[in-house]
Amino acid sequence: MDATTLVVWATIGLGSVVLLVGTMTLVLAVRKQRKAHRVEAVKPVTTAELLSRLNEANPFWEDWVTGLSTPERTAVREVGKRLLPQIHGDERVKLQRLVYVLGSTPERLQDDLESGDLYRTLRALSWLALLEYPLAVNTALRTCTWNRNVRTATARVLYENHDPRAKRTGVDLLLWDGREPLSIFGLDTLYRIVIRKPEYLLSIADQEHGEWEDAVLIQVLTVLQYCQSGISPSSLAWIPLCLDHESPEVRAAALSTLAEYAWNQQLREAVYIEDHLIDSSPDVRRVAYVVYGRWNSDLGELATVVQDEPDDLARLVGVRVLYTHSAREKPADSPEALERTWRWVEAERTAVLEHA
Repeated sequence: MDATTLVVWATIGLGSVVLLVGTMTLVLAVRKQRKAHRVEAVKPVTTAELLSRLNEANPFWEDWVTGLSTPERTAVREVGKRLLPQIHGDERVKLQRLVYVLGSTPERLQDDLESGDLYRTLRALSWLALLEYPLAVNTALRTCTWNRNVRTATARVLYENHDPRAKRTGVDLLLWDGREPLSIFGLDTLYRIVIRKPEYLLSIADQEHGEWEDAVLIQVLTVLQYCQSGISPSSLAWIPLCLDHESPEVRAAALSTLAEYAWNQQLREAVYIEDHLIDSSPDVRRVAYVVYGRWNSDLGELATVVQDEPDDLARLVGVRVLYTHSAREKPADSPEALERTWRWVEAERTAVLEHA
């Protein structure tokens, strides 16, 4: 068999494999679509029946579920999962019982949590955040640390269950070793956990922020911008150190965070905001212009710096600050770039007033 014949047969074989895989993918997609269509078709009726039984003293879930078809069970499960975060009191207890009858038992969730399978683990954690299974939560804390998404979901379970371990263990699960940035869901979970009690986050940030990846440090600094209740200036002493960080993104985030605690004179005195007006990074200068405008009534130094600002966006931010705080008087002998930016800001404000 010559080389040409081998190439032909190899091409035919490869084409057959591709065709087979494509056909199987199409078949599975069609089956999935049909299944979803059957579920959506029965959802209005099952939802109405679920809500009706939820208003009864005894919904008799077992009898009802026994007579449901597979699409109907799926529809009820989906509706129940959507409703659980929205209701409270006796109705929530009843709905949790329905979920139990549908098969989301503590034993099944624990099996999924210990499976080591990502899909089964995350599915179990998503239900555990809506149910009250203390033993399953303990299982999650013992076994669900092997993946960032799994750790994030476990932290969310602690928060949603009002578990007191959330404020420490939950934070530890989210930040872990400080090497992987938090997902959007993880960042939201961290915010929810620490918004009222950020002391633990501040304490570990004080000790470990130098070991974290820049992205993680920026995320923590961003969350702390919203945690102003009961924070002592001493617990924030590590943040001014970040103003000398090699990353301009970290410097900008640190400056933005400190600006939120400017009510504390001791903290303000630790920041030489004038130095940051001439930072090498336009990202930092943009933040510095805004902070300087908030902290000072005399903006003469800012006006001088902005006249020579090479970055268009930073110049725009600086001019907005000057326009708002300086009686809208343009600095004398302004260069063309500043003149142009000033006219833009004037037009912005005029448009706002016209549409007010």
